[in-house]
Amino acid sequence: MAEESQTKPEDNLLAERALASHAMEGELHRRTVTEEEIAKVMNVRTDGPTNIQNFTMELARQRQLAEAAMEGPEHKKAREAKELEKRAREEAIKREQEEKERALRMKREEASELERITSEARERQRKALDEKKATVDQLLKSPSMSIRPVRTYKDDMSEAMKGGNFSLVGMAIKEDEKRREKIEEVTEEKKESHLFAILSTILILGALGIGGYLVYTKILRAPNSVDKAATSGYIAPVFSEKVNTLVLDNKTDTQLMAAIKSDVRNISAPIGTMQAERIVNSEVDNIDITFQRFASFLRLRAPASLVRNIDPEFMIGIHSSAESTGFVYLKPTNYETVFAGMLEWEPSIMRDLYGMLTGKTPDDSLLKLKFTDAVIKNVDARVAKNETGQTVFMYSFFTQNTLIISTNEGTFTEVITRLTTPRPRIQR
Repeated sequence: MAEESQTKPEDNLLAERALASHAMEGELHRRTVTEEEIAKVMNVRTDGPTNIQNFTMELARQRQLAEAAMEGPEHKKAREAKELEKRAREEAIKREQEEKERALRMKREEASELERITSEARERQRKALDEKKATVDQLLKSPSMSIRPVRTYKDDMSEAMKGGNFSLVGMAIKEDEKRREKIEEVTEEKKESHLFAILSTILILGALGIGGYLVYTKILRAPNSVDKAATSGYIAPVFSEKVNTLVLDNKTDTQLMAAIKSDVRNISAPIGTMQAERIVNSEVDNIDITFQRFASFLRLRAPASLVRNIDPEFMIGIHSSAESTGFVYLKPTNYETVFAGMLEWEPSIMRDLYGMLTGKTPDDSLLKLKFTDAVIKNVDARVAKNETGQTVFMYSFFTQNTLIISTNEGTFTEVITRLTTPRPRIQR
């Protein structure tokens, strides 16, 4: 039975010829040959949906084979070229879609990494602030840190003697107290019998006082002498022995920058002292400019969000040392926004401020330095170091409302010391 059910070779040949003939004949002639006849020749059943579908697919395939067998070389070449072009187009579209998906995935990964780094930095800042707050609270509770209600010149002199921190002002105060004590002693003990001696002593002391004053003002140039700007009521946010006033009126941004650079290079204040660079709009109104006006005038590249969230009052100062350097004191009003803005400003902040704070023009190697985390005097900071490991630029949030920018760790330390030490009283 199996042998009888198999199709003979002659039947297969006949079926192929019938299919080829059916594929080539015209529409009118095709109607005369029914699908049932072809199915009968091919020994295919057509009495169900599945069988009809299989028969139709086989018929279509046989037609394609017949057409391919009959087409000429040129037509075949053209068809193959079109198919190749179609596949190339589809592959190009597929590659482009894959590239877009990969770029989107990389962008998401970069955003996630930046968010992680920012979160870690913020967490470090919060921990550092908590530690500093705990330290300050502990010091304030200590009996040795009790604050006396009234601070006198005598207290200042006593503290200076204990700490070995002598100054011309302290010595002058001490000398004045001794002089008054001598005068009072002579007056009380010898008021009636030694009037001539008293007058002679007063004249001698007066002459010595005048001579000392001339030496003090003309030669020694006391570091905390107050100039016209200071006597007009200006108080620098960071205590400074000297104040230099710069008038913005009729100046260009280049001229203002050159003036500050010149003051940094040529400061004449004694070593260890500070000079505040006060900038006013004009000599007439004598009003200090705001940080927003300063940033706009010098066309700083700081983000707009950072500039908006800085208190208008700011300070540029110069620390007199072996290699004098400047600093910028700012008061953030929104710590989170300003911290993020400083991270964004890092690639261009040295180009904006390095020359002003050092009096020098930065070279390309400095401008390419990257900022890293560091701890300076138990304070978290972001620093840029040269190839020898020396800090050439830094900034730090001493508190959430205190931002210090400098190019020297020594200057930064001095600013912190002055911010945490009671402001000295200056006798006018």
